[in-house]
Amino acid sequence: MRFNSGKGRRAGELQRKLHISLILLLLLVTGVIVATALAKATRVRHEVFSALISQTTERAGAAVRDYLAPVDSSLRLLRRWGMSADLQEFDERELAGRFIPVLEEFSRLSGVILADDTGREVFVYRHEEKWRIRTVDAEQRPGIVERQQWDDPSGPARQWSEQLDYDPRTRPWFESATAPGQDETVHWTAPYTFVTAKQPGVTAAAAWRAAGEPGRTFVVALDVLLRQVIEHTASIAVSEHGKAFLFDSQGQPIESPGTAPRAQVSTMEAAIPQALEVWRDSPEQRTQVAPIKIGARTYWTGFQPVSARDEAFWVGVVVPAADFQAEIQSRQYWLWGVAGASLLIGGLLATLIARYYGGHLKTLERRQAPRGANEEEVRALIAQGESAHLEFKSTMRFNLKADRPGKEIELAWLKGIAAFLNAEGGVLLIGVADDGAIVGLGHDDFASDDKCLLHFNNLVGQHIGQEFARYLSPRIVTVGSEKVLLVECEPAGEPAFLKNREKEEFYVRTGPRNAKLPVSKVLKYLQTRQTAG
Repeated sequence: MRFNSGKGRRAGELQRKLHISLILLLLLVTGVIVATALAKATRVRHEVFSALISQTTERAGAAVRDYLAPVDSSLRLLRRWGMSADLQEFDERELAGRFIPVLEEFSRLSGVILADDTGREVFVYRHEEKWRIRTVDAEQRPGIVERQQWDDPSGPARQWSEQLDYDPRTRPWFESATAPGQDETVHWTAPYTFVTAKQPGVTAAAAWRAAGEPGRTFVVALDVLLRQVIEHTASIAVSEHGKAFLFDSQGQPIESPGTAPRAQVSTMEAAIPQALEVWRDSPEQRTQVAPIKIGARTYWTGFQPVSARDEAFWVGVVVPAADFQAEIQSRQYWLWGVAGASLLIGGLLATLIARYYGGHLKTLERRQAPRGANEEEVRALIAQGESAHLEFKSTMRFNLKADRPGKEIELAWLKGIAAFLNAEGGVLLIGVADDGAIVGLGHDDFASDDKCLLHFNNLVGQHIGQEFARYLSPRIVTVGSEKVLLVECEPAGEPAFLKNREKEEFYVRTGPRNAKLPVSKVLKYLQTRQTAG
């Protein structure tokens, strides 16, 4: 008994020493952390300010990009019309019928232009609550501009000619969109003065080559008056006293036309030229944040290009350091709170740390493991029946009625993929009949599961686009004695068109079916979807 008692005492003593050692270790680590934080207080403060101003700059940049996003999506749709040969005839009445609804839908647009490399142009634009059309043929009628005024969509109320040395091929938007080596994306110009409006603006343009006419290039462009963009930027609430502003690729501020210099300038407004000087002096680090001093006050500034591709114009922010002081103090209080809690309860929680974090690591491992689907989950899906987010197809390529492979079978489920991408996403089950009967993939006669998945990926790339593969997760699941292809589709960040020979079709999901939208409704659908997102 004495021996046992001695062992018990030695065990208890060892346990106490272990607890003391663990507590001392925690105290030491906590002390080192606090000492390091205090020793590097300036650096920590700088990092916090940098993080906050980066978030503020990103928020302001995103607000400007969201404001201009309808311009980008509208231009891409117009380009698709052009590639389908719908915008290759310079008929003023037909183009007015197409362009005026676009201008009515988006008040931020001031005009729509269609031009080609022969010097022809039709420009539909706003003028004092009415519509005007300018037509140019720089090669056949150089120096002459024809104008029409439309009081309503029925037709021109009056027409006249003017002498004007104008060639669309020399304009910044045409040159940027047709420059050698440019791809088929949207190009934004640097700010410039519009010929007709006599006001500064920017133009988004996209080009394409006419089918069957090698060498002939068309450009469609949308004009945006900078006055509207400037007003929108100035309205962005970056902080209590902060200010967002626009500037061009030369580091010059973009201001509304007619802005007169004021006799007295606020300290905040005086900080903008100094911020632009910082931007001009750091060409290799133009998206970095930086502090600036004006008298005894410190300001923080950051910049982002509105279009990362062209960097034609930028958005910047200037924020007084005092606007972030409350956030800095809250983080300091949190740091001291954590340190105090570590000192008070560190010893009590030491024995739980390994178990606590071990459980979290196992959870993280489970989260990072590839997600699969078992037979029970597939059967549960089938039991739900087809819906807006679930579709069944009996086979991938074999027509059961005709008893032969058929391209129409492949196009049928590709429509479902495109519809899911354009809507809210969903699940496609191939190998399941409309009534929920499990048919399997046996009729498709693939040599292996890999061949089946390869065929699926090839068809998606051919008819929808390989860039949409990142939204799809196909896998084969064994259900009973049959195999079923399960495809999870996420909603895509851009419109997905189904390409069938020379046609491009746009599908959306409406209940348990796929609906094809006509071209006239696609733009409205995309705008509604973007607003809802």
